[in-house]
Amino acid sequence: MTNLVIVGVGGQRVITLGNLIARCALEAGLTVRGHAQSSLAVLGGSVTYHLRLGPSYSPFVPHGQADVILALELAETLRAVPYIKDGGLALVSEDKKAPMNLILSHAHYPTPEEVAQIYRHLGARFILLPKENQKTQKGRALPEAWRLLGVMSAVTSFWSRKKIEETIAAYRPREASLNLAAFRRGYQLAQEIEAKAAASSPIEKAASAGK
Repeated sequence: MTNLVIVGVGGQRVITLGNLIARCALEAGLTVRGHAQSSLAVLGGSVTYHLRLGPSYSPFVPHGQADVILALELAETLRAVPYIKDGGLALVSEDKKAPMNLILSHAHYPTPEEVAQIYRHLGARFILLPKENQKTQKGRALPEAWRLLGVMSAVTSFWSRKKIEETIAAYRPREASLNLAAFRRGYQLAQEIEAKAAASSPIEKAASAGK
């Protein structure tokens, strides 16, 4: 049984990413249960996707049982804190698109260091993906969801890189070139992060990536 929780805000392809991961699992012969929750997603509200890969009675990941947290927005990572298990993995984008409830409440926007400290206190591994401005030759930005998936592919052993790339290409053929470019960049970035994991930085981060 593998439990994942994906969080972000409307427009970040949280549900699309969850569906793609579910498809990979189904093609691998696993039982999949999932549930997407959104709050005014089209207006920048919070979006959460629970995924359970393997036999389970409920699509909801219990508190303290998430093997992996995928966070497409930094502040949204805090909503997933109750789900992470001791020894779990949090893959977090440095992208800042504050959810509507945070904007309206004028609440403090967390720093990467604050978020990392919370997860590490709970015994989880925390990997922060640095913000990048890489674009394709046609000037299109690389989708953050697929970049995050590339990192997950590199640091976990769920499925082979080749299998995920095949699924990405078949899932949305018109966007395959762009999505694969983002996935491969994420995979490369993860290798850079892993190579620097022994460094003394408080957050695992390829600070020089993309420079």
